[in-house]
Amino acid sequence: MDQPSKLLNKNFFLLWQGQFVSQLGSQVHGIAMMFWIKHATGSATLMGTIMMLSMLPGVIFGPLGGTIADNFSRKKIIVVSDILCGILVLALAGILFYSPEDVSVAVVWLFVIGIAMGIISAFFRPAISAAIPDLVPREKIAAANSMNQSSFQISSLLGQGTGGVLYRVLGAPVLFLFDGITYLFSAVSEMFITIPQKIPEKTTGFKPIMKKFSTDTGIGVKFVWSNKGMRAVFFTATLLNFLLSPLIVLLPFYIEDHLQLTPDWFGFLIAANGVGALIGYTV
Repeated sequence: MDQPSKLLNKNFFLLWQGQFVSQLGSQVHGIAMMFWIKHATGSATLMGTIMMLSMLPGVIFGPLGGTIADNFSRKKIIVVSDILCGILVLALAGILFYSPEDVSVAVVWLFVIGIAMGIISAFFRPAISAAIPDLVPREKIAAANSMNQSSFQISSLLGQGTGGVLYRVLGAPVLFLFDGITYLFSAVSEMFITIPQKIPEKTTGFKPIMKKFSTDTGIGVKFVWSNKGMRAVFFTATLLNFLLSPLIVLLPFYIEDHLQLTPDWFGFLIAANGVGALIGYTV
């Protein structure tokens, strides 16, 4: 397949629109999850534990995710990931619709979703990042990455800005249903994408496959570690996430219990952070 001649070609637009819609649903899901846990259990510890477990697979499987994206069909990884996430979240919506009083079952499923989606994301995100350079002209790769990141910030702004209001008006089950539908919409959109990827010849046998994956992953880790700038980004991102995570966990309790405000304000404050990030990406 020839290199595309313009940035907003069919394949990149289908990928971009699918990601924008599913990210919008994910932002609403995050707010609904936090306030549902707070109101159903009153436990900040539980909320923090679920968030930690959802991030841990990315740390463990992240290096392997890039290797998988290079050796298997990125399109299949992307589509299957969105379908699996959609099914997981729709199951949660079903639990809350049909057994709203069974808090323990819903909490257990939230743990399942956190871990499962963390693992899925570890393979999904590298596949998306690796696919973008194949879908746009070489001179437009930076613009495509900026556009992809900007769409994430815009969806965060919209989803988080309205998430608190929607939670108060519609409730968690409806918002989880919406999130599940957005994942499936994204998967359908991605089914029509053609990614011109050259997949390496498959290695037979478990040991040779694991050796190849470990070699490729080791090369990637060594490259990051040997690059001073990438090392700095890695440690800075780690520090920022470490410092910001407690703020996100405790903010719903501070807003409702201390400031005596509605969940709307959690969305407004988080959206303000999205505005700053959007300005940063634009600059």
